[in-house]
Amino acid sequence: MKTALRKMTSVLLAILLAAGVFGIEAFAAGSDGFQDYGECGEDLLWELNEDGSLVLTGSGDMNVDGDIPWEKYKSEITSLVLPEGLTGIAWNAFENCTHLTEVTIPDGVEEIRGSAFRGCTGLTSVTLPDGLISIGNWAFSGCSNLQ
Repeated sequence: MKTALRKMTSVLLAILLAAGVFGIEAFAAGSDGFQDYGECGEDLLWELNEDGSLVLTGSGDMNVDGDIPWEKYKSEITSLVLPEGLTGIAWNAFENCTHLTEVTIPDGVEEIRGSAFRGCTGLTSVTLPDGLISIGNWAFSGCSNLQ
């Protein structure tokens, strides 16, 4: 019994050391089918999956202070999943995500800020919620395939 407990403790310690030495993100990235992840608001998280889907979870306003955390992946984003609890979409959030083809903005979103989807040339369909109050300047500018 003590030997088994020592082995389990050793394995757990090795995992924790690997996470500390190589960084938790490096240790976890790819292990669950995602490339990168992080925060995009006080109570919002994002995850970019290996299949190109960008998935946001949580609730509240998207607040990225001008730095879009998935900026370097915009050319890889093929689909977007937004949570029901989302209330606002940040400036330039999905600008130039040229491989997005359709977007459904969930109920609860009241504001889409300027240039949010600007230059998404692959977009052919956008579904907007009934409660939407404001769409910022150029939010869908350059989305030449929208019908």
